[in-house]
Amino acid sequence: MANRKTPISKYTIVFSKVTVACCILTFTLLSLLLFSACKKDNLQVDTGKLEIIDYNIPSDLPDYALKLEWYGSDGSIVNFNYKWPTVILFNGENTYNETDEGATIQKDSYTLPGEIFNYEPLEGTTATSAVLSSYSKDMNLNLSAYWRKLEFNVGIFHYENFAIDTEANLSQKAYDKNAMSYINTNNERITENSIDYTIVDAFVMEWLKLMRDTPIVGTVTRLMEVRFIGNSAGANVATEAAVALHKLREQKLITPIQAPARVSIIHPYLNNAQVDYLPSPDSLLSYNNKEIEYLSNCAVALELIENDAEFFMHYENNYSGLVPFAGDIESVGAPDFSIDNIDRLMLGDTGDSAIYKNIQKNCAYLYLRETYSSKFPDEYKEKNRVALDWYLYSMRGTDNSSVITSSSYSYARGTQNTAAVLDDIRKTDSTTYPRYGISAWTPTVYTLIMRGRVFNCTDRVYSTDTWLPRKYTLTNFQAEAFQMSDCSGVTIAGYVFWRRDGMSYINLGADSRIPNVTVKMTVEFVGGGSASTKNEFTTTTDEKGYYQFVISDKVYFGNSVKIEIVRPRGYEFATAVSDVIKYDEMSVSTIGESGKSVSLSSDAGDWRFQYIILNCGLDRKID
Repeated sequence: MANRKTPISKYTIVFSKVTVACCILTFTLLSLLLFSACKKDNLQVDTGKLEIIDYNIPSDLPDYALKLEWYGSDGSIVNFNYKWPTVILFNGENTYNETDEGATIQKDSYTLPGEIFNYEPLEGTTATSAVLSSYSKDMNLNLSAYWRKLEFNVGIFHYENFAIDTEANLSQKAYDKNAMSYINTNNERITENSIDYTIVDAFVMEWLKLMRDTPIVGTVTRLMEVRFIGNSAGANVATEAAVALHKLREQKLITPIQAPARVSIIHPYLNNAQVDYLPSPDSLLSYNNKEIEYLSNCAVALELIENDAEFFMHYENNYSGLVPFAGDIESVGAPDFSIDNIDRLMLGDTGDSAIYKNIQKNCAYLYLRETYSSKFPDEYKEKNRVALDWYLYSMRGTDNSSVITSSSYSYARGTQNTAAVLDDIRKTDSTTYPRYGISAWTPTVYTLIMRGRVFNCTDRVYSTDTWLPRKYTLTNFQAEAFQMSDCSGVTIAGYVFWRRDGMSYINLGADSRIPNVTVKMTVEFVGGGSASTKNEFTTTTDEKGYYQFVISDKVYFGNSVKIEIVRPRGYEFATAVSDVIKYDEMSVSTIGESGKSVSLSSDAGDWRFQYIILNCGLDRKID
């Protein structure tokens, strides 16, 4: 696990205070859309409303610097395909492989680092296979290999020469153009330069150029979903880039599909120290809390993965609001109050702790518990990408082969094995309703619905005639995190959305959700049920077009329910998709004019639960 205490940089960079309007250029909608002083030509996007202004890149940077590149399954450079879902990686500090000279970047190094395979075992250890799962022996180390199999655009935004720095300095470069120091092609750090933009500004510009040059036209066969993945300090870059694009989307300067629908925040740098380049008084923790809350309100699916158990004590100042540790699931049936935990602390409900907990409420959150990284060499640990590599290579890369090949997971998986989610029948005693977890391959709609859920690496064991939870720790590099959350009972949820483009997939654009739509649930009791039980419930979609029914009363378990949408004025029902495998149902419209009936588990409480995701697509009615 990375130590969050910011080291003293060997490069001393002094910044003067800047005005709020200048230091948060991106957050004011790129008001003149960036870099007017560097204007070369005026280029228009398809809306005709947004001027794209070119910008200057210093000549002593590599030709790929501050550019977007798209990778094929073999690591080669390929073209962007507007019909495919898209994932873009924003790496963190020290993430890149470097030459022996210590600075020049190898831009083709976006693979799982060889250090975790070719390492010298630590003194006193004998097992050479202690680090890797046995299922990883045939693993392709190339970043894009597994994503391309599922027809994803896999993109890298190249700011490597700016990223050889501390977490604090790299984070500042997401917000403050005065911080834009970089390593040039001569391995020199340049601190005095004419760069008049931030890393986020540069990315937004490159993305808008791509959207202009590769317009999305016609009806696409698959959802053109955009996802950002940010690691460590790069998580701040990814978050701010998402905010900038959604601000432009709110002004109708770009189309909704051009703004990201999902942001994965991996091991983020959320220092609680106040800084002078953000609106004062503020910290990266507090500021990112506001930005993440904004994205959540834009219906962006957010997931946060942390793999440092006490990250809140690893900055210059411990988080405020910490309380004594209340134990953890260490052994069967009992919390751990061992001597080792007496002096430990945990997040409370005040101060910085409360701010971080608010971030958790807006994300699907996973604490990744692992020990395998302790066996990695220091050269790899310094890259600060343990959680990132687990996330990028999860399931399709290193998980149990029985999960990859099995077709028995009837709701979470389908017979075509097109994708995988983190599921484990040992948690449910059932192949029908496996527990889902946080994963690169979990459908975005599911991740969105899991907002506010906290997942932990937890297994369970049968003891004294019952199943009891047990803390689970990954000891090998693999994907099976055996995740559990506080989910219980039956939840039926989904989105009512305007299809806009005629696709059966849910439109993830923030302005495509339809609020205030009445949704009815009718329970169809087996054998007629009881006169004292209610069999009809109603709710309405919220401002995000989301509805939810939570059923905890066991009298309803084992019955069927019918979900119906009361058609809102100005819309008509689209044809519901009925021939998809259940895994894909999460992402398509399955509620038609006649509604949709589903069966409830007969036992969906305690350590078992059922999550049913049903969406409804509507078309604008032509009167």
